[in-house]
Amino acid sequence: MKGVRDWIVDQQDRVRAGVKILSGRYFSILVYDLEKNKWSQILEKKIDYDAEDVNLPVPMGFAKDPDILYIRADYNGRDAIFRADISKSEPELELMVKDDKYDIDGSLIYSPKTKDAVGVNHSEAEGGSVYWDEKYRTLQAAIDQALPDTTNYLADFSRDENIYLVYSVSDRIPGVYYLGDFKNKTMNIIGHAYPQLEGRLQGNKKITYISRDGETVEAYLTMPPGCKPGIPSPAVIIPNCQSIMRDHGNFDYLAEYFASKGILVFQPNFKDSPGDGEKFVKEAANDFGASLKDDLADAHKWLVEQKLADPGRIAVAGTGYGGYAALSGASDPSGLYRCAVSFAGISDLSLLLKSSNPDTGYTRLLKNIQTDKQTLESLSPVNHVDKINIPILLGHSDDDMKVPVEQSQKLAKELKKKKKVFTYIELENGDHDLSIQRHRHRFFNAMDEFLDKYMLN
Repeated sequence: MKGVRDWIVDQQDRVRAGVKILSGRYFSILVYDLEKNKWSQILEKKIDYDAEDVNLPVPMGFAKDPDILYIRADYNGRDAIFRADISKSEPELELMVKDDKYDIDGSLIYSPKTKDAVGVNHSEAEGGSVYWDEKYRTLQAAIDQALPDTTNYLADFSRDENIYLVYSVSDRIPGVYYLGDFKNKTMNIIGHAYPQLEGRLQGNKKITYISRDGETVEAYLTMPPGCKPGIPSPAVIIPNCQSIMRDHGNFDYLAEYFASKGILVFQPNFKDSPGDGEKFVKEAANDFGASLKDDLADAHKWLVEQKLADPGRIAVAGTGYGGYAALSGASDPSGLYRCAVSFAGISDLSLLLKSSNPDTGYTRLLKNIQTDKQTLESLSPVNHVDKINIPILLGHSDDDMKVPVEQSQKLAKELKKKKKVFTYIELENGDHDLSIQRHRHRFFNAMDEFLDKYMLN
C-alpha cells in the first residue's frame, strides 16, 4: 500500500495497522476494521519534518483484544502511552502511562500466559518498567522491597508465569540473575553477569550543572580509584551515545574501564537527549551537532572549575552520535582536548543521509535538519580534518547497520592524506554495539595502547 512505512500485526497474527506518510508531508496511522473489512486512517496530520513535527504518534502494538491498539503520543510535551479502540470510527486516546519528567521510551510488555499487554518498558522508572496489570505491579514492588539497592528488571517468565527471571544491576553491581518462584515466594541467585568485576566497580553519582544558555544538564560522574577532592585528575567526557538515547547511571563497562585506568569519567545527557520531552527535541531538530561543541565546552568548563579535571589532560570519547561528538570536539580549534576516541562515529552527514537505515533513530534526526548541502558539510567532521591537531582513535565494525563503516573509512582516508596522528581499527563481521566479546577485547586493547601513549604519558 502506497506510503506505508511500517506494518503491525495483532495478537492473532493479522496485519492490522501501519504508519502512513505520503510525500513526506501527510501522516496518519492506518488501521483495519475487522467487521467492516476495510482500512481507514486515524490521527491524520500534515507535517513538514521540521521542529514542530518531530513527536508524531507511534503505534506500539495490540492488546489481546484485537481492536485495542496502544499508541505512543504527546502528553503535555512528553511522550506517553495511550490505548485506542480502533473499532470506533473516531477512536479516543485513553491515557495509560505518563511521566511528568521524562518521555516514556520503551516497548510494550506482554504476558506469556494471557498474551495481553501488561505494561511498558521505561528506562527512568524503578525496575525499568511501568505496569498497569496488578499482578505484575505487585510482584515488581515485592522484588524492589527485597532488593532495595539495585534496579531490578523482570526479564522473563515461564509460560505459566509461575517462574520468573530477574536481572538486578546498579552502578556498583554489574549484574546478578535471580530465578523466582511466584507460588513459593522464593528468589535465588543463579548467575552473575561479570563475576570478576564484583566489588571492584567505582560507581557513579548523578550531578547537574547549568549550561551557557541557562538550561540544567544532568550528568553522571565516575571517580577513579584514589581520586581526591581538589586534586585534578585526567578526565574523559563521554556524551550519551546518541542524542536519541540517555545515560541512566547503572553499570557502564566503558565508564568503569576508563576509571580503572585512573581517568575520571563525565557523562552528560545533553539538552537534546531523548526522554527530556518535546521542548528539547524541538531545540535539537534542525541543529544536528551545530551547538554540540558548545555543549562539550560547557562540560569541560564545569570539570575544570570544580577542580576535578586536569585541563591539560581531558579527552573526549563516544560511540555513534557520541563518536560524532568526539570527532566534532577534536576539530574544535580552541584545543580543549588531549585526544579523542570514536567508535562507530558519524563523520559525514551527507553520506549518512543517503545510506542511513530507516529503522534507526539517526534517520529521524537527519530528517529534521536543514538538509542543504552547505549545512551538512559544515556539520561534518570529515570536512574539518585540517583543524584536527590531536591524536584520534577510530574504530568501526564492517557490518554496522546503524552507522555504515564508510563513515570511519572516509575519515581515516582524509586523516592519512593530511598526515594527522590517528589509529584506525576495523572489526570484521561486527555490529554497532560491540556485542561480540572478541571485538570488544580488540578495541579495548587498542584503547589501552592509545591512552597510555597520548593521554597518560
